[in-house]
Amino acid sequence: MVAHVPPSTGASPALAGARTSRQPRLIYNDDGDSVVFLPHRVPMSVGQLTDLIDQFSGTQVDRFVFCLGDGRVAMHDSRVADRIWELAKGEYLSHVFYRYSENARALVEKGFDPPQALAKRARELGMEYFLNLRMNDAHFAYSREGPERSLFAGTFWHKHPELRIGGEGYQRHLFDYSHSAVREFRLAYIREVCSKYDFDGFELDFLRHPFFFPAGEGTRRADSMTLLVREVRKILDQESGSKGKRLQLGVLVPRTLKAGLDTGLDVAAWVKEKLIDWVVPKHYIRFNMDVAVEEFLKLAAGSGVRVAPCLEQRQDVSDEQFRAAASRYWQAGVDSLYLYNFFNHRPHPLCQQDRNILGEAGDPESIRLRDKHYFLLPNSKSDLADEPRPLPMQLSTAAEGHSVALVIGDDLKAAAAGGYLREVTLRLGVPGITPETDVWAVHLNGSEIPSHQQKCEADAVAFSERWIELNLTAGPYPAPGRNEVRFFLRKRNPRVKQPLELTEVELTVRYR
Repeated sequence: MVAHVPPSTGASPALAGARTSRQPRLIYNDDGDSVVFLPHRVPMSVGQLTDLIDQFSGTQVDRFVFCLGDGRVAMHDSRVADRIWELAKGEYLSHVFYRYSENARALVEKGFDPPQALAKRARELGMEYFLNLRMNDAHFAYSREGPERSLFAGTFWHKHPELRIGGEGYQRHLFDYSHSAVREFRLAYIREVCSKYDFDGFELDFLRHPFFFPAGEGTRRADSMTLLVREVRKILDQESGSKGKRLQLGVLVPRTLKAGLDTGLDVAAWVKEKLIDWVVPKHYIRFNMDVAVEEFLKLAAGSGVRVAPCLEQRQDVSDEQFRAAASRYWQAGVDSLYLYNFFNHRPHPLCQQDRNILGEAGDPESIRLRDKHYFLLPNSKSDLADEPRPLPMQLSTAAEGHSVALVIGDDLKAAAAGGYLREVTLRLGVPGITPETDVWAVHLNGSEIPSHQQKCEADAVAFSERWIELNLTAGPYPAPGRNEVRFFLRKRNPRVKQPLELTEVELTVRYR
């Protein structure tokens, strides 16, 4: 597939005041509370608030998304949700609640209601501005103080225990969207926000946290959530007339259509009914590059719905990994890239290193000949609303071997022909392998990689063999898009009972 090219390249024209694009390169979600209110002493200034947008000057971030939080409790001026400082009544369990509440109160009382103050600044800088609502945020449910004492539970939650999911786990405290009262509570809040503030689009965040119905009931009750999405579309259409523009609706959903439907989110129905304009498929919490964007692109084809896969997190993620994920998605043909938790455990405002990657990831041409690090994620306990991954994979001497898919965005054959390629290395994690006895073969897209291009040496830290490294600098090259890596364990050391597992698959690309 031909790489999708965003509408422009270079420094962000949005922050040069040039235009508001309907197809942004990078979309940035700010989180809405910790990075907004917590870093600043009371009372924070409006300048400290609008710095959330100013920090993207010179980057490729074209749309700023302000997270309103959970809709039960507001850190802005609301009459539907509880205003956090009124719930607190001047006493706080921690400095965190103190900063959240008193900084929000100070801004509102000075006439700088955060959603509107940020809208004004976004307009001044020509940036698109969206509002985001977390549909069942669970931070209060597993908080240190417990849900009953958390300020983020809210009055409606306390009054209506019968509207909760129930069952096991912290998700038992969350709202069950089977109940019309829950849906109407959400819609009342959305109506208020949409009538009150200036914005270009609204987002429903279904990944913080992905629990909406009793366990195992998601698919059967998905119509209830579709009813809500349908009503949100009506609200936005009604407000579009008074605001003189069509208000867009975006949704943040699990990384595969099946995982979404299992959770109660019928994305296919939303697309078919033309209820949404944007879909952001994403993982719950981990940075990854294996979102199934191809199935979302196929679903959205011809509908006008745009697809923006999410690059979750920035903590411990290298520029090379960030470029690899961006390149993989641009190559697939996505419309934009969505950034979530990019700020997490990073300097605030963003440091120059973070600004640098935001100045290149939104343009496939900028990163085409830059170093990259592709990898596959193993299964994790944090894979909420997700389908199992193939790794770790137990290895046997089966004749057909063991196959995994590695999707990349680089055209390595063309780069090599142009003299740009310096080094390509495929690494397979097989902890405990004994090269003196074990015999294996590795195929890439059906071609065996010669043994002289492979090495397996003791890890300097683990004191035993962990990695099989395959030098692909001279080929065979992985192709842009999906590649098959097939591992054949021809012979296993008969004196070692421990089974072998394929735990990691990585590809590093270095350019001249």
